[in-house]
Amino acid sequence: MTGEYNIKIDELRYSSLNDQMNLYDIKMSGYSKKEHEVLNSGLKITADKININNDDFGSFNTEINLNNIDYQAYSKLQDLSQSGPGISANENNPEEIMDVLPELFKHSPSVEITKLNLISKLGNLKANAKIKIKGDNPKLLQNIFLIGTALEADANLTISKGLLDYFGGHELNNMNPPGKNYSIDGNKALVTKNKLQELLDNNILTTDGDNYIFKAKLTKGNLTVNNQPFAVNPMLLSPD
Repeated sequence: MTGEYNIKIDELRYSSLNDQMNLYDIKMSGYSKKEHEVLNSGLKITADKININNDDFGSFNTEINLNNIDYQAYSKLQDLSQSGPGISANENNPEEIMDVLPELFKHSPSVEITKLNLISKLGNLKANAKIKIKGDNPKLLQNIFLIGTALEADANLTISKGLLDYFGGHELNNMNPPGKNYSIDGNKALVTKNKLQELLDNNILTTDGDNYIFKAKLTKGNLTVNNQPFAVNPMLLSPD
C-alpha cells in the first residue's frame, strides 16, 4: 500500500491500424505514503524521445500527485474489494462501499497534474491541471446532480500552433479513406482550420500569436473558460 519504486524502460512501442508510437529511454518513479490520517502518492514519467508515425519529437515529462485520501477509509475499501472464490469484487457490498466514500473524501483530496510537457521541432506543449473534491459536505458527494458543487478544478494548456496543426492534420488523415491525405498546408486542412476558428470565436481557445491557450476554472459551481463565464448544465452545479 505504501512505498517507493523506480522503473527504467529502454524502448516502448505501440501500434494500431492508423498509428504507431515509440518512446525511448523512459523513466518512471513513484511513491505512496501515509502522513498522519491521509494517504499521498505521486508519479513521475519522463521519455528522452518520442517517435509518432515516423516523425521525431523531443522529450516528454509529466508529474501526477494524488493527495489527502483518508487512510482508514482507503484501507476499508481495499478490504471490501477483496473477493472470495467465485465471488466478484464488490458483488456483495455495494452499499457498504457507498457508505465509505464520504469518509474517503473528508480531507478534501485532490488529483493534480503538476506538469505535462512535450518538446518538439514543431513547437511545445505545456499543461497542468488540478481537481479537488471538497469534503465539508458529504451529502453533495452522494447526489450525482449536486456533485459539481463539491468540485474545484483548474486546468491550463499552451500548445504551439505548429504542434496542434500536426495532430489536427493527422486526425483528418485517419478520418478519410486511404489515399485521400490531408496536409497542414493550404485548403486541404480546411476542416481543422474551421474547427479551430470556431473554438477561437467561442473563446474556448485564445492565441498569443505563436500558441493556442486554454484556461478553465471551476469554483463554487461557476465555470470560467479563458476568464469568461461558461454555461454548463445547471443541474450539475446548483445545490438548489
